[in-house]
Amino acid sequence: MPHWNNKLARILVVGKWPILVLALALVILSLAATKGMKVSTKLEALMPEGAPSVITLQDAMDKAGSFASIQVIVEGADPKEVESILFILEAVTRPLPWSESVQYFEDITVLERHKLLQLSVPELEKVEHTLEKEVLSTAAEKFKESTGISVSISLNETGAK
Repeated sequence: MPHWNNKLARILVVGKWPILVLALALVILSLAATKGMKVSTKLEALMPEGAPSVITLQDAMDKAGSFASIQVIVEGADPKEVESILFILEAVTRPLPWSESVQYFEDITVLERHKLLQLSVPELEKVEHTLEKEVLSTAAEKFKESTGISVSISLNETGAK
């Protein structure tokens, strides 16, 4: 193989200018080809055109100007205090120029069906600890596979709450 390396090195040294010109031409052609390309972070841009739900959403957006929602969940020991906070939040939010509607309801059936989305702080910390442990274990295993050296990786908990 050294023979090929020498030939390749010679070609690169002797033909450096044609190679640079070719690379520059490819960059210019690539830029020209992507000039009309659009990248959108809007969710509706990812939806299939012509689908009835997408048409309905587009009609609503044409009327309202945009579509977005914010959900606020207030928890507390005193239901009266939580309710008063929600009423204040509604009163402050409703007159904002970007606010089309404000609703208050207590129907949590959707949340109850998806309890995995409602983890407590200790449960989240346990999930985080398990993930960290698995990531470190996998990293150590990959290191051993690539180098043949066994290592043990652990996180130092100092300063953690």
